[in-house]
Amino acid sequence: MNQPDLLSYDLPTIEKMLAEALRHAREGDLLFLAGSPFASCQIIERWYIGEQPHGSAELGRAVQALLWWLIERIRPHGERHWLALPWRQYNVLAGFYAEGLRIADLAEAMGVVEQTIYPIRNQAIQSLAKLLIEELQHPSPSIPNHAIIALYPQLTAAEQILARMLAFNQPPLVQRWLERWLELNAIAAPTFQQLAAHGLLKSNGLSLVEKLRPFLQSQISAAERRCWHEQLAELLQHNEPLQAIQHWLQAQAYDQAASLIIAEHQTIVDNLQGRALGELLAQIQAHDIQQAQLWFRLKLVSGDVAMTMNDVQTALGEYQAALAANEPLLKAEAYYKRGKAFRSQSTMEAQAHFNYSIAIVERAAPNDPLRYRVCLEQAWMWFQDQRDFEQAQSSLEQAAALIDPLDRGAWAELANARGMFYAHRGEHAEAINQHQAAWLAANEVNHSLLMTHIAHNLGYDYLDLGHYAQALDYFEQSLNLANRTGNRRMQGLCQKSIGACCFWMQELTLAVEHYLAAYQIFAAMHNHNWQANTCYDLAEAYAELGQTQLMRHYYAEAIQLAQASGLDRLLNDLHGLAAHYPGLYPPTIELNERQQQIFDYLKQHPSITNRDYRELTQISPKQAARDLNDLVERNVLVRSGDGRSTSYQLPQSKQNLL
Repeated sequence: MNQPDLLSYDLPTIEKMLAEALRHAREGDLLFLAGSPFASCQIIERWYIGEQPHGSAELGRAVQALLWWLIERIRPHGERHWLALPWRQYNVLAGFYAEGLRIADLAEAMGVVEQTIYPIRNQAIQSLAKLLIEELQHPSPSIPNHAIIALYPQLTAAEQILARMLAFNQPPLVQRWLERWLELNAIAAPTFQQLAAHGLLKSNGLSLVEKLRPFLQSQISAAERRCWHEQLAELLQHNEPLQAIQHWLQAQAYDQAASLIIAEHQTIVDNLQGRALGELLAQIQAHDIQQAQLWFRLKLVSGDVAMTMNDVQTALGEYQAALAANEPLLKAEAYYKRGKAFRSQSTMEAQAHFNYSIAIVERAAPNDPLRYRVCLEQAWMWFQDQRDFEQAQSSLEQAAALIDPLDRGAWAELANARGMFYAHRGEHAEAINQHQAAWLAANEVNHSLLMTHIAHNLGYDYLDLGHYAQALDYFEQSLNLANRTGNRRMQGLCQKSIGACCFWMQELTLAVEHYLAAYQIFAAMHNHNWQANTCYDLAEAYAELGQTQLMRHYYAEAIQLAQASGLDRLLNDLHGLAAHYPGLYPPTIELNERQQQIFDYLKQHPSITNRDYRELTQISPKQAARDLNDLVERNVLVRSGDGRSTSYQLPQSKQNLL
């Protein structure tokens, strides 16, 4: 292998070496080729099947592939023509060396005498030598893998199918799913060993060498591709629904994809894959779906997914599309969900949607559970958003009149809502009674999701009473249920609530630990509402710990997220936090170390002058002027007076924050 660089040889020598290598390639003498100078040239690794050749035979095949590639480089464009002059060099080399034709056969096919073939061959080999030198000097960016192209026809049918399946399988399946998929296609385990022996697999023995993938994918027929997408979709849909949906879509089985999305969207969102699901939903158009009502159900789900990421505008648009449904209950649900989305923007708009939803249900199916669910949602809106307890009480009574006494799950929902109603009124003892009743009813029917929420609400009942140990116990019960069911949103809320409990118990380091766990979950879910609220908690906890830099970091992030999401109530709370912890201001202004001293000074003095600033920082008058003018231009400070009497103050609206 320690051959001299090919570029050190002159052109005639390379021509002779090529002629000899071509003769041995025609005879299939791979051992000779493995020992030739071409086996060590700097571009030969492009023709290895794997990263390195497995023995002399594969190295010889790589040299052979290099030779066939050079021959293909002199092939004219278009359909092969045996009699045309431009095709002569290619026909001689490809016909004699690659296809194994005799000189007499070539002469007859090309319409020339045998003696004419030899000078054509010499000229053609000279052309190959020049091409090789050019390639060595200026390597091509991409070259077809002639090694696998040559090897593929020699594989058994089972080996070819497995190679194509591994090329199709991207990203690779978990081993257990791969094994079951292969069973469906009657591919036996020894076939893996056979492919590994050919050097087609990586060291793990289950994955294809990546550079072989393009050619093998080109060998997969459209029918085979669709069949495999359908097989994998059916195989994965119970355990890996997001991957299964991707396969249904690639098989253009849109109704199956839509049905699976509707059935599994909550699980997918809980696994922090809401954004990926949203991208898949965007790929499905109305004309793709054969069942009209399925399309409208898909729009409802699309709105739900948007709501999990606090994207209210997108959710409103998706729910509006579902209003076109002909089925009354689908239309009613669209109004109900659109009303829920409107709660954060307009109570009047939300109420109008709720009323219309109820009117549709009353006409179409008066006993449908959607009717009491709308009443409950109205109650939540009145006592949570409007603090209108009279209206809330009326909605709760309407819901109670509609619930079947034997439906313990529905009664658990009602009691839970009543508990929160009393909690908002400050009647904590009655809130606990209602939540305990809800807890028992939910346990009767083993309603895990409702149990998770009720335990969390009981935690807050006790937290409001200052009974921190009991609050912590219920928050941890809720977290355990959320962990068991994989409910990521509730995992985040429980971590946040446990952090709050630790905060009030003055276990600040532990509080930060739980807040950070909640922050990571909400950030991964892209739920900016809860992410912003958790940033508030972190800013407050770090303020208590005296960690100013982290306090400002999370306060600034909370401000940014709250402004972007229109969270006015949180913005007011953040301003209150800034008033309580003066070091938070100005949270969103980037200051250098000298400028920060201005704010420390202004905590004790009504204004600051250029001279005061110079004495604080020991800088030149010009630098002091630049720093102060910069803050004036950014509306952080206000200038008053002229000349030597010039001073700088905070804007009047911000002075109370220091």
